[in-house]
Amino acid sequence: FYHALLAMVPKVPKVQEAKDQLLAHPVLQSTEEVENFFLYLKKHHTNTVQIDAVKKVIGLFARGVIPVMDVSGSMGCAATETATCMDICVSLGVLFTFLNPGDYADLAISFTDYPITFDFSNMTYKQRINQVFQHMGYSTNVQRMMQQYLDIATKNRIPEDQLADIVIFSDGGFDAMVGGSASQWTTATEKFRQMFRRAGYSSMPQIYFSNLAAGQRNFQELPQRKGVSQLNG
Repeated sequence: FYHALLAMVPKVPKVQEAKDQLLAHPVLQSTEEVENFFLYLKKHHTNTVQIDAVKKVIGLFARGVIPVMDVSGSMGCAATETATCMDICVSLGVLFTFLNPGDYADLAISFTDYPITFDFSNMTYKQRINQVFQHMGYSTNVQRMMQQYLDIATKNRIPEDQLADIVIFSDGGFDAMVGGSASQWTTATEKFRQMFRRAGYSSMPQIYFSNLAAGQRNFQELPQRKGVSQLNG
């Protein structure tokens, strides 16, 4: 299997252009073996050419995820006996930038009252963390963060089926983080949907809310609502 996989990819000059051809190959009817192979290569520190090849293939199945880190003042609250919500938020956000396949590798967004977009290409883990901590703030506005994501998508004319999913690491009450102009009856995610529709998209990307403050019980949607995943604690 592994020899077949590595033999396939170099024959294709641009993997994305040959997506249908690659996905039709018997070797790629399941992502499980591809993922296992990628983990094997990473663990044994084999040559980067092989790792890059497998990451391109994984990128055909996964559009990638943009990690979003809340670095506002409230994130100093305790998440465990030894770590704050801020510690866990930045650690997980930076970790995502190493694992992301395809075009979204090394990209992340942080937000307070203003969002910052990071390109961490060729940076070490410590350098990435230091970059994030240079842009901490006090108040929180998740709506501005989503507008920045949307501006990047429209400026680069990213098709709807290639938009990256979003995972938001925060300490919770998102309705309070939406700008003052929003209706009190409009949830954060409903506001997001309106923003994407106005920009010409039929729907927003998949959003994962990861609420790192276990004491906060603010849920954005009902559990059966498509397009939103929520985790508390």
